[in-house]
Order: sequence, then structure tokens, then C-alpha cells
Amino acid sequence: CSIFIANSQELLKNSDYGSVITNYLHEQQTTYKYSIKDLEGLVISDQVYSKNTGLTHIYLQQTVNGTKIQNAISSIAIKDNKVHYYANRLITDISGKINSSGASISAETAVSKVASHFDLGPVNDLVLESEIGNTKQFSRAGISGREIPTELIYFQEGNKLILSWAVTVYTLDSKHWWKVNIDAQSGAVLNAFDYLINCSFDSDDHRHNLSTPLT
Repeated sequence: CSIFIANSQELLKNSDYGSVITNYLHEQQTTYKYSIKDLEGLVISDQVYSKNTGLTHIYLQQTVNGTKIQNAISSIAIKDNKVHYYANRLITDISGKINSSGASISAETAVSKVASHFDLGPVNDLVLESEIGNTKQFSRAGISGREIPTELIYFQEGNKLILSWAVTVYTLDSKHWWKVNIDAQSGAVLNAFDYLINCSFDSDDHRHNLSTPLT
């Protein structure tokens, strides 16, 4: 598994393929039911060129006022300035679904919530090591075997987009690598996903999904 937080993203409208992709998406509005406003915050999270096919694969991250929507990443393939395929994961009516534009709790508090929820022990000497945009990386703080990345991000729950802190902790016993969404208003645990269990097995018979809401 690749586990990372992307800090550098390019606005779609400023990219080399901005006009090609934007025109295509506008043509698909009736099919996918999104509005022009839903497209305003699209950024390119990754771009890969294939020499074998001549296709450029572009991944579009949907954002709201600069804040990413978790898992709202669409892929599109372009060759000779034409779209060859498109996999849509855009969320519609995003402005009507967001619950807040600002966090009431800090990233530090969110880390403490994760430690408490999973009984990881006391958080000691939590130090902010780097900060770029909505991402903050903290020291291991006695609860993680690696540095602790956090990101302010919208989490989709039903028909709502809930502002949350996504906190990633690699437990000291090396048994779990949790990505946890903490409600940025209430501090409640919204969701937990274990990278180790989801990525450790090649056989479909051994794949487990722990990305279910927790109470």
C-alpha cells in the first residue's frame, strides 16, 4: 500500500489539460448531474504518462474552498488532446452538503481522540514537525511507531460532507495502521480504516474492510 498525504496539487484550470478536461466535464453535466460549482475546486492530485499506450492518466481531486473531499477522486485518460475514458467519482451539490467551513477542535485534540479511542496510551510530547495547507505532521508522541500525519478533510457520511481531521497512526505493536476521521466539530470518531489488514493479503479471500463507522 502507498500511504501518504499529497501536499502539492495543481488547480485543473491552470494545468496543460485544463481546457480539454473542463470542456469534457461540461458536456457530461446532464449524465452525471453535477453543477458548474461542483467543478470549481477540482485539482490534479496525480498525473501519469504511459509510453505503451500514449495515454496520460490524470486524477482529479474534488475540493471545497481548498479542502479536499475524501475519496472524491475521478480518473480521466487523455491522448492527442481527446478524452479516451473517464471514471466519475464527483459528488454533486457539494455546497449544500458541507456541515462547516472551519474546525472547532485542533489537530492535536484529534490525535488525542484517536489515542483514547484505541487505548494507545497517553500522548506525550506531541510536537508539530511540519505544516502545509490543511496538513500537519506530528512527532510519534509515544503512541505511534511513525510520525503522525493529519489532514483537515471532508468525510462523506450519507448525504452529508462532514469536516474532519484524518489522523494516521501506526500502532507501537505494529499490528494496525489506522486512518481515523475525527469530526472537526464534535470530536467524535466517524470512521476508521486499517491499512495493514486491507493491504497485507493478495488473495481476495483474505481482504477485510474495516472502513465502517464507529461509535
